[in-house]
Amino acid sequence: MQQINQTKFIILIVILPLLLCGCYDRFELDNLAYVVAIGADIGSGENLDITYQIAIPVKITGESSETGTSTYTTYTVSAPSLSLANTLVNTKVSKRINLSHVKLIVYSKEMAKSDLSGHVNVFISDSNIRPRAGIAICEGTAKEFLKNIFPKLEASPSRYYELLFSAYNYTTQAVPSQLIDLYTAFQSIDRNAYATYVKLSSGEEKEAELAGIAIFDETRLIETVEDKEFLLAHSLLTNNLKQTSYIIPDFNRDDRVISVRLIQNSEPKITVSLSGDSPHIKCNIRLETHLISSGSDINFYDKNNEQRLKKELDKNIEETINTFFDKTIHEYQVDIAAIGKSAKQNFATWQEFEDYHWLSKYRNATYDVDIDNKLNISQIISHIIPNASK
Repeated sequence: MQQINQTKFIILIVILPLLLCGCYDRFELDNLAYVVAIGADIGSGENLDITYQIAIPVKITGESSETGTSTYTTYTVSAPSLSLANTLVNTKVSKRINLSHVKLIVYSKEMAKSDLSGHVNVFISDSNIRPRAGIAICEGTAKEFLKNIFPKLEASPSRYYELLFSAYNYTTQAVPSQLIDLYTAFQSIDRNAYATYVKLSSGEEKEAELAGIAIFDETRLIETVEDKEFLLAHSLLTNNLKQTSYIIPDFNRDDRVISVRLIQNSEPKITVSLSGDSPHIKCNIRLETHLISSGSDINFYDKNNEQRLKKELDKNIEETINTFFDKTIHEYQVDIAAIGKSAKQNFATWQEFEDYHWLSKYRNATYDVDIDNKLNISQIISHIIPNASK
C-alpha cells in the first residue's frame, strides 16, 4: 500500500511542472502600448496612411493626471494593409501595440469616397478589435484629426471617445455609429449605411465636433449632411431620439421663439404598401412635447393658444420629416432610415424580398406622415405682470 502511494506521489511530482508551464506567451501590461484610435487616409501608390493614437498611461493616472495632447501620442505608417501596418508601427514604438482598447476608427472623406467594404472587413475580422468600436468620417485627413484633438474634460482619450460617441442619447447632432453597424449595413439589402461625421473645432486647442451624418450608397460615401432638421428627422424615424430641445417662432413676435422638449417614448409606426407600381410609406410618429420656456406674453393656459402651439409643432415636425423623405428618395436615393425593414413584412420568403430590389424601388417611393403629439404645458407658469404706469 505504501509502495502504491509512493508511486502516485512520484507521478504527481513529474506531472505538476508540466501543468505550470502555461504562461510562456504571457505579456506584462507595462510592456504593451494601448491603441485608442486608428485613422486611415489614402497614401501614395497602393499604400494607405494608417495613424495610430496611443495612450500614455503615466500621463493619465496618478495625482498629476493631465488632459489634452499630452495624454497620447500618434504614429503614422504607410502600408497596403492593416496587418502590415501593425508590424511596421511596432518598429517605431518601444512596446508591443495592443488593439483591444480601440474606441474609434476614423476615415477621411477622401478615403470614404472609395470602396470601404474591404477595409471595414479587415477591421471586423481582427479579433483584437471590438465590433462595438465607434466609426466616423472626418473632414480633412484622419492623421490631422487624431494628431490635433485636445480633450479638455477627460484625462483618458479612450474615455473621451466613449462618451463623445454616445452623445446620440441626448442630442440629435450625433448618430449611433459603430463598426459592426457599418459592416452589417454594407451587407444588407433593406437599408443603406451611414456613420457619424466629425470635424475639428477651431482654435489652438481643438476638440472633436459631432458635425452630422455621413451617407453611403452601397459602400461609398456620397454626401455629408450637417442640417439639424435632417438629423432630427433621421433620429425620429430610426427611434434613436431620447429627448431634445426644439424651437418654433413666437406667434406674436418675429424676434422671439418658443422652446419645447421633444421626447420619443415609443417606436414610430411605419408600414409600406406595395400594391401600386411604387412603394408607399405610411409613417406615424408618436411624441410627447413639454413646453419649457417662452419669451413672449402668450398665455398658454388659454386653450386656443395651447391648440395653436400644438398645431404649429405638428406642422413643423411633419414638414421636417417630409423634407427628409424628399431628400433621401429623390436627391440621395438611399434608405438610411431602414424603411426596408418594414417593407420586408410584405414578402413570404427572403428570396421574394431579394428579387424585389428594395433599394432601387425606394427611389420611386411615395409617403404620408402623421404626427401624434401630446403637448404638456404644466412646466410653464404663465402670468402677466401688470403695467405699473397705469
